[in-house]
This record gives sequence, structure tokens and C-alpha cells, in this order.
Amino acid sequence: MDNSIFAELKRRNVFKVASVYLIASWLVLQIITVLTPYLKLPALFGTIVTVVLIVAFPFACIFAWVFELTPDGVKLSKNVDRDESIRHETGSKINYILMVSLLLALAYISYDKMFSQSIDASKALTIAVLPFADMSPDKSQEYFSDGIAEEILNSLASLQQLKVIARTSSFQFKDAKQDIRSIATTLGVNYLLEGSVRKDKSALRVTAQLIDATTGSPIWSETYDRKLADIFALQDELTFAITQALKLNLLPEQVRVEQGMSSNQQAYDLFLQGRDLSYQRNPQALQRAISFLEQAIALDANFALAKAQLYVVYVLSEFYGELSAEKVNPAIKDLFSDLLVSESVFPLKLTVIANHIERTENKPDKVMALYERAAMQAPSDSIIQNWRLLALVEAGELEAAIQAREAFYKINPLDQVNLYNLIRVLYWLNQPEKADHYIKILQETAPTHSLTANIVTMQLLFQQKQPQQALEYLQSFTGELNSYSKSLHVELLIDTHQFKKALNTLGRYLGEYGQYHQHYGFSIVNLLAYQSNAASMADKLQDVRSVLKLSEPDYNYYLQAQQALSGNVQPFVDSMDRRFASADIFKAFPLEQPFMLLYAMIKYNGGYSQYLARYPYLSKIPKVCRKTAGRFNELCAFALAASGESDLELLLTQATNSFGMINPGFIGVERYALTGPHFHMLHSYPEFQRQASDYLANTYPNWPKMVAIGP
Repeated sequence: MDNSIFAELKRRNVFKVASVYLIASWLVLQIITVLTPYLKLPALFGTIVTVVLIVAFPFACIFAWVFELTPDGVKLSKNVDRDESIRHETGSKINYILMVSLLLALAYISYDKMFSQSIDASKALTIAVLPFADMSPDKSQEYFSDGIAEEILNSLASLQQLKVIARTSSFQFKDAKQDIRSIATTLGVNYLLEGSVRKDKSALRVTAQLIDATTGSPIWSETYDRKLADIFALQDELTFAITQALKLNLLPEQVRVEQGMSSNQQAYDLFLQGRDLSYQRNPQALQRAISFLEQAIALDANFALAKAQLYVVYVLSEFYGELSAEKVNPAIKDLFSDLLVSESVFPLKLTVIANHIERTENKPDKVMALYERAAMQAPSDSIIQNWRLLALVEAGELEAAIQAREAFYKINPLDQVNLYNLIRVLYWLNQPEKADHYIKILQETAPTHSLTANIVTMQLLFQQKQPQQALEYLQSFTGELNSYSKSLHVELLIDTHQFKKALNTLGRYLGEYGQYHQHYGFSIVNLLAYQSNAASMADKLQDVRSVLKLSEPDYNYYLQAQQALSGNVQPFVDSMDRRFASADIFKAFPLEQPFMLLYAMIKYNGGYSQYLARYPYLSKIPKVCRKTAGRFNELCAFALAASGESDLELLLTQATNSFGMINPGFIGVERYALTGPHFHMLHSYPEFQRQASDYLANTYPNWPKMVAIGP
């Protein structure tokens, strides 16, 4: 029976028809795959055709069984006499059709293998994800397009088989007119991913293509039409498709899904806007980023990734956004507490936890373990890598930090932050030639970036000893200065004896944000000192309090701080003692203000070491200070003495290294070398007295003697 059925299927050419149908269907699907991106057909089109072909297959086989082709046309098989049947001739024709189909299939496969673009196994799997173009009707979704590209980048970067260029570098080619091969050369990659996003109400279309950088030709492309609610599934699907195109032997579940996300579409949209603004690193953008992220969290209280990103923005705002520690510290403390109890675990959360422990506790091993874990999961994330390497410096591993930053430079060649911090460490290790090499790169790639202004000014000051040239450079700088550069500007005006201009400039900077920033503390006390000690009424400045709009309590606070720096500590200490009745109250005080560290140092010098517990980073500094051949920190001598170091020669070296050191929060401290608490342990040492006096006489020959204001 079975044999007779098989023979009948063969006689009726069912097997041949099935074979021709399957080969022809395969060819049709290959043609659709090739033409879909060029005809801008929806991805659903290919799915529909595939389903239709599958459904039609049994009907084709049934048709071959039931009907027969005769000279008179198609007839039912049961109505055709076997003696009159031409099935044999029909079978021969089908054989020819089958042969032609096989030849076409073979030709396609040969072309695909020999001539079409494919992955070259000899090439390193290095890839850059460029920002996706916004194709939305009103062109208002650029942040959304960038967000999708960034999520794909993050997912690819988590795969050990790939080396993915960091967002900081690859996204600098937004709207670039450069040839794709030129971009690949700049970034040092063999493959580029580019795409576009069209968002219209709840509909979403994403087109992506993977390009071989050598030829500039696409080796894979796809268009996805989805609902906006399916955005996360789409990102995973797209990322997996890219790994398949790169011939990575992965399963879909091995492609990382971002943890800590929100299913609330509005919250996610606000998060993308906030994160996008955070990369601009200027006060206005960072303030808007905070607003968007806070709105996202208000819509979804469990949105852990938004909380971690908000923490990062607050920390960045200390340096780039003119936010004082009074605003930053309470905010990040609350965010840290929320993230500790959240269940999701992701690299940025680990980084935030490490950073907060680093800021508040002395647990370097725990901090580094958290940073390393985060960095392993997100090797291309510039924030995570930068904070990890800053911690590596604090641990005293300066050589390792240089090696790590140079390695990160290879996958993030256009990141100004990495270059800036690399240059600083090179200076600390007294490697100026190498530092100058990277400064040139920074000037070429980011001539108007605020960090370029910072580092070039430092180069002119410390290496070339040219304060006037440094001032001229800052005044001619066409980019936007951050608070560090602004404080340098004010100090250089003071250093070059342009006191009235320094006062008015400082007044303008303070007025821009309606608050006092710790970066300007020493500039305020230096101007107060000059006002009190001006040689004549003609030289006397306008009233500092009036120009800077200081309240009476603030004016008295800075006045007493100036007195303390000049050797008369009692008014300042008495005032601070009234605010802080004990060391425990001082340590627990949630806000950090200018000269609170000065108070702790004076108390320490008076025998109350417990006040320094507020500043755990002081215990980390000595390890680094001992390894640096150049300037590192003006607190080195004090921190070494506080750690128990009694070698006066070592302390003297560290003290004289700090002369001329310009650092946020301590600008101008060297002017008080003979009277201030920073070098208290050396004041009775004759050699220190000689070197400090020579430094002050040669550096500030026209600067009035720093004496205390008042009785």
C-alpha cells in the first residue's frame, strides 16, 4: 500500500512540483530581502510573503495530485485516461524547470559567497555606532533617535567579542558630511552602524545598516516597523541582528537587556531627553537635564536608571554646572539611598554606589571592586571608565591609571574628559613631553571645549610660567568657560594686578547663577585682603561687599576666613564653634561650604583631630603625593603630616611643590604660606621660611603683605 501511494505521488509529479515550489519560494524570499531596504518596504512585507508561501505549499501539492496538465488544458486526474496521460512529458518539463531553478539558486549562492559584502574573518571586530538620523515629520525627536542608537551601542559594548567605540567619540559625527571611510579611519574601526528613526505618534520605524569601512558598502540592512510600546523589544531584536551579521555565535538571550528601565513611555521619553542634555556639560543643559530626569522619576518612582543618571548629572553640575555642594550633596545622598534598595543591578548603579562610598567613607577596596565590576560590564561608557580611573589615581596607582587611560583613548579618541585627566596625571609624574602631545590632540579635536581652556591655561602657568599669556589665552577663548576656568580667570586678573577688573569679573560670574560657588572662595578673600591693604585711596577698590552682593553674614564669614588665613584664627574659630558645638555635629552637617575644611584644619592643628573625619579623602592623598614628581595637590604636606609623617624634608618638598598650584576650592592658598594652616607644621622650619618668602617675593612682588583684617 505504502509503495503504491509513493509510486502514485511520483507518477503525478507531486515531488517534482514540491521541489520546484520550495526552490522558487526560497529565491523569492532572497529577492525580497535584497529589495526591501531599497524600496523602503516594511519589515512586515517579508513576513506576509513568507506566511503566504508556507500556507500555499500544501495547496500546490494537492493541486499536483488532483489535477493534470493535458493538451486540452488542466483536467481532474480522475477524468484523464492513463493511456492518454502525458504526465511523463509534463514531468520532463518540470525537470527542466527544476534544473533551471537549481541553477538560479546555485548562481545566487555563488554570487553571495564570492561577490557580495560579508564579514572578513581576518578583520578585528571593531565597530562604531553613529547617531541615528531623526526622520520624524517635525524633526523634534533627535534625542529619541540618539537614545535608540545609544542603547544599541551599550548592548553591543557589553559583548566581549566586540570592541565598540564610546558614545562620546562616535556621536561627535552627528550630521557630519565626512565620507564614511574617513570617519572609520578617525575612530579606528572596521565597521560602522548608521540608521534613522521615524517616530509619529505611536508608530515607529527604525532603519539600520552595517557598513564595511574598507569599501563603504553595507553588508546588512533592515527596516523595522513597530509600535512605540515595543521599543525595548525592538532594540534587542536589532542588536541581535547586528551580532548575527557580524557572525557572532550568540543566542538572543545573550544580548544584554538594560536593567533599571521603565515601562512608562512618557517617563522613558523624559529620561532620554535628560540623558541627552547631560552630555552637553554646560550649566543651562545640566539644569534642564535635572528637570527632565526628576519628571521621569515622578512618573515612575521605581525608574532606577533615571535615578542613577540624575546622580551623575548632579555630580557633573559641581564642575560644569555651577551648583554648590549645598545643593548637590543632599540630592545625591537621597538618590544613593534609593538605589541601594532597588532590586535591579546595572553598571551605572554600581558606579553611583562606588562614587558615593568614595565621597563619604574610607573604603578604597570596596570602591575599586564596584568600579571594576561596572567597567567590565560597560567598557565603552565614558562616565564609568572616568570615575574608575580617577579612583585608581586616588589609590596611588598613577602608572596604572596612565596605561588604562591610554587604552581607553583607543576606543574613545575624541573624549575630552579622558584626555584632560590623562594630561593631568602625566604632569604629576613629571612627563611634560607626553602631556604636551595629548594637549595638541585636545586643541585640534576640541578647540572650544572648556577642558581645553583649563589644560592649556595650566600648561602656560605651571610649565611655562607665563601668567600674562595664560590670561590672554582665557580672555580670547571663544568657547564657554566652566567654573574652574572662570576661577582661573579671576585669579589671573589678581595675579597680574588687575584688581578692579578681577572684582567686577567675579561679581559677574557670581551673578550669573545667583549663588556663591566654592571655587571662588579664595578669590573673595584675596580681594578683601587687597581692599584692606591698598597702598593709597586711589588704588582702593570699590566696596567688595557691594559689588559681590554679599549679605552681612556672608561678608563676615569671608572676612573671618581671610583673617584666619593671615594668622588671626580666633574670630573665625569662635564663629564656627558657635555653629558647630562639637566635632560630631560638624561631621554630620549635610552641606559643604567654602572654608569648612579650613576650620577642620585649624582645629586639627589645635589638637582636635576628630574634625578631619569629615574629609575621608585626606587619608588617601598621601599615597599619591609620595609618588608624584610634580604638583599634585596643595594639601599634600598637610595630609602627610596628618597621617603621621614627620620627615620635614619630605614635607618641605611637598609644600614647595604646591606653591603656585591652582585647584578648585584652594586657589590662592600659596599666598598664605607663612600664615595659613596648610603649612602649619613647617612654619618654625627655617628652610621653609626662606623658600616660602622667596616664592612670595618673586611671584607677587607688588601684592600687599597678607595681614589679617581687623584687630
